[in-house]
Amino acid sequence: MKIVFNRFNGILPRVNVGLKPDNCAKVAWNCDLRDGRLRPLKLALSVSSDYPVVNADYTDADAGGDVKCLKFVHRVSGDVILWWASEKEVAEVNIDASNEYRCIVSGYDVNAGDPAYIARYQVGSSVNSKPTVISLIKTRLAAPSASIQFVQGLANSYTTFVQTWVDANGFESPLSEPSAILNYFDDGTISDWIQIAQTTSPIGAVSRRIYKSLADSEGTGEYQFIYEQPASAGAFPTLTLNLLDKDAGDVAPDFDNPPATLGGIVSVYGGFYAGFDLQTRREILCSDVDLPYVYPLAYRYPTMDQTVVKLSSYGNSILALTDDIPLVLTGTSPDMMTPASTATHAPCVSRRSVIQIGASVVFCSDDGLYTIPISGETQVTNLTLNNFDRRAWRLLHPETSFGVANNNQVFMWFPDAVDPVLRCQRYIFDDGLSAATTHDEICEAAVVIPSRGVVMLRRA
Repeated sequence: MKIVFNRFNGILPRVNVGLKPDNCAKVAWNCDLRDGRLRPLKLALSVSSDYPVVNADYTDADAGGDVKCLKFVHRVSGDVILWWASEKEVAEVNIDASNEYRCIVSGYDVNAGDPAYIARYQVGSSVNSKPTVISLIKTRLAAPSASIQFVQGLANSYTTFVQTWVDANGFESPLSEPSAILNYFDDGTISDWIQIAQTTSPIGAVSRRIYKSLADSEGTGEYQFIYEQPASAGAFPTLTLNLLDKDAGDVAPDFDNPPATLGGIVSVYGGFYAGFDLQTRREILCSDVDLPYVYPLAYRYPTMDQTVVKLSSYGNSILALTDDIPLVLTGTSPDMMTPASTATHAPCVSRRSVIQIGASVVFCSDDGLYTIPISGETQVTNLTLNNFDRRAWRLLHPETSFGVANNNQVFMWFPDAVDPVLRCQRYIFDDGLSAATTHDEICEAAVVIPSRGVVMLRRA
């Protein structure tokens, strides 16, 4: 006789919920595992009500766009987070008594029509206000129109005039073209009265400076300062001057205007700045000391046929990440920088992934997460060589990555990663990379706030 059981009622062994299978993680930090579920001890906190988030674009064209760059600014009247809807480089500028905060903001898109500019908060400005923005690169004024207003004697000298304009930061434009040659009288006691015609003042101009061509002790002609005129109602009004040649002031600055497509500007130890022409990307431009708007031709360094993607600085060194081999420039002043190649293929595929941690820079390349010491021995290291092969790394879509560094940790987001679990990766450094974890926490942008840690921007 054949017996068949179509149903079975009994006891089925069940794994204890407090235990984990052999192929699961054995160690966890800052987690609660008491009931078999993984819960963080410290959840992400909402800080949306703590800090005003202000659009700091040169215009308001980006309002409502996706956030690509965040900058935390500490102010006496209240801290604020500035944001931009395109990739920006933010380099702080020394402040004076009238300002709480100043920075140079420059972009990377040559077709955006977005010039490098100075953003600043003056003392007493509202905490919710947008910072004042003024173009960093100054256009030249037209040649001044000069004439004799009141004749004081028989003409005995020839001269020309040039003019510049100055913004609220004290930054001065290049010299204009010279005026027509003027034949005038000056005997050291009295001189003709000279009239300089009215001209329109550029946006952000607070004054214009007039310089007069005079001969120095060796007979060489040079322009010397004679007058500074405040702007009024969007113009520099007609000006009448009577100044003896012997009373003229300092020699006019003579500098080269940087290209209008200057971008990627970073501050360098020693009081100068470095950027590159977004049009060519084959040359690194260094500014004069304490003059972020002056980039002499002698302070420009070719990149050995490498196309610059982003600059980073530490100490006396500038790291140039490129589309192929990174370069390092080292020196104590902008006129004494020495470029050197790292001789390693490590293209930077995402500017937003470039993070400085200590004296090293971490960034996403085409086959892994790389680190390069900016100073000392420039050894290029693939940190994720043992974690991801080239195919697995490409599935993260590293070209869309972005990250921040805090407390010897790098947080890197890969928003387009094929595997959601790998969208956020944390790398812990202790004399090199010591540990790495992943999770599916996603955000639009992130910024580090002192005493608060990493703050992620998420919008409903």
